[in-house]
Amino acid sequence: MFGTQSLINYTLVAWLPELMRFNGISGGQISIVLAMYSAAGMPVSLLLPCFLETATHRSQIVMSIVVGLLTLLAAVLMFWQSSMPLVYWYYLSIITGAMTAFYFIMALTTFPLKTISPTRTAQLSGLTQSGGYLIASFGPALYGLAFKSSPLGIMQIWCFAIVIALCTLASFVVIKMPKI
Repeated sequence: MFGTQSLINYTLVAWLPELMRFNGISGGQISIVLAMYSAAGMPVSLLLPCFLETATHRSQIVMSIVVGLLTLLAAVLMFWQSSMPLVYWYYLSIITGAMTAFYFIMALTTFPLKTISPTRTAQLSGLTQSGGYLIASFGPALYGLAFKSSPLGIMQIWCFAIVIALCTLASFVVIKMPKI
């Protein structure tokens, strides 16, 4: 979950401005859209830890499904990005900003909730974050190669949707994981 969330976040932060510019969005509007991407994560970051600590596994899974489906909708709409109005880019930035914050905070919050000692928490956190950032490091470069050959890229959109689905599925594994 940490790796897929980071992959989505780093790739979007690196390439969303260029993708929007390619689709005729002005620099000022791109700045606002990116600010909304960042701002969308703030309420999630503040509220999610309390929710995760008190919610049942079922409630957590339902929340993860809702977040995953809303983000998949944004990804599917990318197939028509060249004809989408500016409001679509706002939707994409708000949903993906909230989604990346959701899965990032879920990962960080579940480390202490799923471990029996601070030592295990540190071990799990270190392993997960190291592996996650390694996975994420390939995203922007691979997207750049694909964008160069096909800016509206059907392949990139499918990959985006698959990574969103993998992130959502990985969250189910984390939610169901017993304490270690």
